[in-house]
Amino acid sequence: MTSRVILRLLRHPASKLAGFLAMTYLNLPQVHSMGIKTLSGEILIGGAPIGSTVTLRNLSGQMYRILNTSETPLKIEVSITDYKGTLTEGTEVLPDTKWVSLSQYEFNLAPGQEGYADVTITLPDDPSLMGRRFIAHVHARTVPQGEGVGISVGLKSKLFVSVSTDRLTPEQKKKAEEIKELLRFEVSPMQIELTDFPKGEAVDVTVRYKKGFKLLNINDNPFKVKVEIVDPSDAFIQLKESTAKGKAAWVDLSKNTFSIEPNSIYQIPLKVNIPKEIKEKRFIFVVKMTLLDYDVPVSHLGRLFINTK
Repeated sequence: MTSRVILRLLRHPASKLAGFLAMTYLNLPQVHSMGIKTLSGEILIGGAPIGSTVTLRNLSGQMYRILNTSETPLKIEVSITDYKGTLTEGTEVLPDTKWVSLSQYEFNLAPGQEGYADVTITLPDDPSLMGRRFIAHVHARTVPQGEGVGISVGLKSKLFVSVSTDRLTPEQKKKAEEIKELLRFEVSPMQIELTDFPKGEAVDVTVRYKKGFKLLNINDNPFKVKVEIVDPSDAFIQLKESTAKGKAAWVDLSKNTFSIEPNSIYQIPLKVNIPKEIKEKRFIFVVKMTLLDYDVPVSHLGRLFINTK
């Protein structure tokens, strides 16, 4: 996790000094600087539906946390600001920081005391946002007290917001998980890694590599499953530079709807043809398997990584 640590000199009424003294980056899961520390180096609000309001506390039971590690009382202000760092593929700067609010923006903390704030995201009812991933900063800074020059220390945590590809609320998602558990709808394995994969030919993965995603119906009734290739952002995957997104057009599933008989195992037919002209060497395909005929989508996401010759 990466947070930006900012040390700066602020102008006070009795001082003409102002400006940045230093700026650096720390790659630490628990980020701290002179006098303050946060255990929230990266914050993820995942699967937020458009047109809804969700909170970090309701989704994960977590809150934003800031700690006074100094030996004196500190006043700390926290705000949501635009992200200024390097963007990874598939991540965009949050269009409007007003979409995010905190339950508390100002803390007066005694030495060793910790402050907490819930993070709330309210998304517009805009279908163009579905499936996208955004980033902003949660910026905490100390407020100098008294006359003269004061040192202000700041920490910037990354806030990631992934927008759901559907309109399910967290309550509906919970119901989907309950259905999944009740029906014992399972997929194995959840991740497949293939090497020495040839380009320019249709390869039957289940035949050549003896691998594939197996759907398990451990029930007394059949069920129907829809299978499709979706964007990695649906699985909240942050791609590394060495991995490219595989295209759905390269994958032949033979058909996208299957009936699974009671107490049986079904292996999904999977043929992949990566064009020769594609320069990248490593690809990811996310296979989404969804139960049909239920009032909420019940899905599993399988990851297929392919390393070409």
